[in-house]
Amino acid sequence: MKDDILENYRTAGSLASRILREGAQGIRVGASYLDLVESIEARVKEEGAALAFPLNLSLNEDAAHDTASPGDERVFDKGDVAKLDLGVQIDGYIADTAVTVDLGNNSLLLDASKEALEAAIRAIKPGVHAGTLGAAIQQEIERRG
Repeated sequence: MKDDILENYRTAGSLASRILREGAQGIRVGASYLDLVESIEARVKEEGAALAFPLNLSLNEDAAHDTASPGDERVFDKGDVAKLDLGVQIDGYIADTAVTVDLGNNSLLLDASKEALEAAIRAIKPGVHAGTLGAAIQQEIERRG
């Protein structure tokens, strides 16, 4: 990969990481979904970048691909598990990053998810079938009940 292309990816990644960390601090009990989404999306634009896709803000059993829409009146509740997924695009180079925020006592679920991801990473290599990765993930989740 050419140095200038790699640098563009690094710049996009650094920006996405920073904005995601800042945005995650806004996930707290009583805070508005819509306000959080709008503030993060505005922050990306303030930095001279663009969204790679609409900001994803998903809760609890919704694993991904939800977000606040105009007029959305939802707020974060005690016990929620919030997943924030941000994609930033700079001159066509995309960085995608996500974070999970626990507003309750969901450590068993979050630990199981983290270990499942690690199991999939350990299992992945050229030629490995998706079913093999799925089995590694399932084993880690089920092992914890």
